[in-house]
Amino acid sequence: MIDIYPAIDIYNGEAVSLENGDIKRKESFG
Repeated sequence: MIDIYPAIDIYNGEAVSLENGDIKRKESFG
């Protein structure tokens, strides 16, 4: 479970913006 507020679709494999402002990819979450 990932808590993201301003997030892009993770399922699409796009980058997601975390609340701390770090940009990570879906692959990072596994």
